[in-house]
This record gives sequence, structure tokens and C-alpha cells, in this order.
Amino acid sequence: MKTHPFIVPAAVSVLGLALAAAPARGRGPDVPARSRQVRAQHSAYAQVVPLTVLRLRAARAGVLTGLDLAPGSPVPPGTALARLAGPEVEAALARRRAAVQQGEARLEAAKKERAVDRRQLAHHLSTHQAVNRDQARVAEARAALHQARIRLKAVRQETTVRAATGGTVLDLKAANGERVAAGQTLLTVEPTHGLWLKAVYYGPAASAIHPGMTGHFVPADGGSALPVTVRGVVGTLRPDAGRTVNLRPAQGRTAHWHNGEYGTVTLQGPRHTAAAVPSRALILDKGRWWILVRTARGVSPRAVTPGSSENGWTVIERGLKPGTPVVVQDAYLRYHRRFARQYQPPD
Repeated sequence: MKTHPFIVPAAVSVLGLALAAAPARGRGPDVPARSRQVRAQHSAYAQVVPLTVLRLRAARAGVLTGLDLAPGSPVPPGTALARLAGPEVEAALARRRAAVQQGEARLEAAKKERAVDRRQLAHHLSTHQAVNRDQARVAEARAALHQARIRLKAVRQETTVRAATGGTVLDLKAANGERVAAGQTLLTVEPTHGLWLKAVYYGPAASAIHPGMTGHFVPADGGSALPVTVRGVVGTLRPDAGRTVNLRPAQGRTAHWHNGEYGTVTLQGPRHTAAAVPSRALILDKGRWWILVRTARGVSPRAVTPGSSENGWTVIERGLKPGTPVVVQDAYLRYHRRFARQYQPPD
């Protein structure tokens, strides 16, 4: 049997008639929207990243020796990790040792000359002027020796590669036996206490975030939530229009984070007054939320932005004021009743 292209099948039309003829149930008293004190919550995905990466560089040219590390190796603070050797290092050490020996000899000679002049002064064979001159030479020689010893110590320190802070080796840039240049990066270290939390917020929530806000971070692996505090908000927007927010553990809390760990961070905004309606009054249509409100002209739909829900009530963040009468019973049926009127019976 052929059907006309503009005639609705009988089965559908019967459903449409049934809906259209359905009695208008739920005409009981409307429910006024309640006033609730709520606190805005701003959630975003976050990742644990290093606050900084420590790059250990060669202080002078030389041959790398004693490097016995691999990526992931722990690095205790102040521990010698490698050494620099080779002709350049040996020559520098030899020059500094010779300078120290010369300084020691010069100081010893100045002291002997001062001692002689002091003995002769007792027999009136020398003068106070000569003794004072000897004293100045002793002080000058002692200062020169001190500087020579400092320079020798500096060269020795430059030949040892140390990490100023503890951490974990991320990458090796050189190997034992390799000749390295002054300033060349030998390895990179992630500091132990150098991890922080980076979140990216978009839209209106981004402008609401400010330093000092508190919240909690929930790891994606199901770990325990950790209280966090906003330490800074980057003023420059990212290419995707997001704003970067930097967070650290709340005061007195220790984070057992791992670099690259993901999760969700939720920040608490200030308290404000909002309307709350029974959750069954909400209607979802084409990706937007609606409710039916009663006005002097009758029942009309209104677009709203729902928030958190608890005990059968949902907070309305935007679109509704407390005290507004809201249709609750059969709200979904009433809202969509206009679709039933679009069906026509067959000719």
C-alpha cells in the first residue's frame, strides 16, 4: 500500500492523538524556587609538572670521569656525581699549586726578615720604621697566600660535578671518557621538592581564579584528595584561550606527587545566594537546560544553568531568582507537548 509523502502513518498519528488528548495532569500548586547559600566551584584538569629542571654543567673543559648514573637514579644533595680530568685540568691544578707554594715561601721570608729587624731593634741596630715595613710585607704576603689557596680550592671544586639539591636524574648529556667544554650540560636533574600543579581554566571561570584560592586535587589513579592553594595565575593567555593556574600543596601538607601525574583540581569560590529547584523540574532539550516558570501570562520556558544537586534539589547558577514559581509535576510532558501538536491525522 502506498502512502502519501506528507501523510503521517496511522501508528504515529494515534500516538500523537493520544498525547494531544491526554489530560493535563499535574496542575497542582507550583513550587517556589528556594534561596540557597552556595559556593561556586571551578573544576579543571591538572597535571603535576617540575617547577624547574636543574642542568648540571661543566665548569671548565676536561675529560668526564666517574659518572655512574642512569635516568631515574636518585641524586643526594651535595654528592659528587662525576669528575673532570685531562691535560687542561692537570695544568690548571699545577699552576695553582705552584702559586700556593710561592706564596708560602714569600710569607716565610717576610716573617724571617721581620724577626731579624725586631732582634736588631733591641740593640739599636734597626729602626721602628723598618719593623713596620716588615709587618706590612708579612700582611701582604699572607693575603696573597690566602688568595692563592682560594684559587686552588676553586679549581678543585670546578673539577667535581655536584648537585646543589637532591633529585632524580632525568637525562644524561655526556658519557665517561668524553671531552666536554666549559658550560656544556652534562645531565639534567628534577629536584625532589620542585613539583607543582598546573591547571588550565577556560571561559568565565578563568577570570574568577586568583592567588590564595583553596581547593583540592584528586589524582586520576584514585589516590586521596590533597588540599591545594593557588600560588599564581599566568596573565598571558595560551594559544587555545586558556589561562594557566599554578598550585602548590596547602600549608602544612606534603604532596607525594609524581612528575606527569594527572587529575582534577576543584577550587572553591566565594559564597553567594542562588535559587534551588526540585531536580525533576529540569528539562534537557538540544543540549540546554530549561525549566517552566509561571508568570502573569501563564507558563513559559526559561533557559537556566544548573549547578550542584543534593537531596533531590538542584542549584540554579544562572537564569532564575529565588521565589519564582516553578512547575514541577509533569514538567517534561508540558514542555514537549508542542511536539504532539505537530502530528496530523491521515486524510
